[in-house]
Amino acid sequence: MSVNLSMLLVFGAFAISTPGQTDVPTIKSVGFMAGCWEMNNAERKSVISEQWMMPAGNAMLGISRTVKAEKMIGYEFMKLVVDANGITFYARPHNAKEDTPFKMTKWSANEATFENPANDFPQKITYKLATPDSLFARIEGPMNGKVSGIDFPYVRVKCN
Repeated sequence: MSVNLSMLLVFGAFAISTPGQTDVPTIKSVGFMAGCWEMNNAERKSVISEQWMMPAGNAMLGISRTVKAEKMIGYEFMKLVVDANGITFYARPHNAKEDTPFKMTKWSANEATFENPANDFPQKITYKLATPDSLFARIEGPMNGKVSGIDFPYVRVKCN
């Protein structure tokens, strides 16, 4: 009788778990970021564009460009890569010689957070799909002796 009860408990645990649910994110966990996004700041005469390729091969590739007064003033290469412990976000701004890794620490259907406490700024990067046509990004970390953040409220644009 106790063996049957044990078997019921084991099979019951499998029946309760959600199919496809995992404790380790997959590249599809960040698929909501795919597409072309833009943030216009008319006051500063600047446009920040960010483009993410669809998930494929356990990775996503992205690029960002900042244009001010018709001149490119910055760019960044980005990639999201699946590794043994989940997903790592690698960022390489135009003035960097190597990638900076940020480990995914939190995720849900429409949000992902990546952190690297050893980096100067930022130490935390968050992406959240607010609506199908708006992606909110935020970078946070120490700046001038206090924790600060910069928000990037993107809207979906046509990829050119």
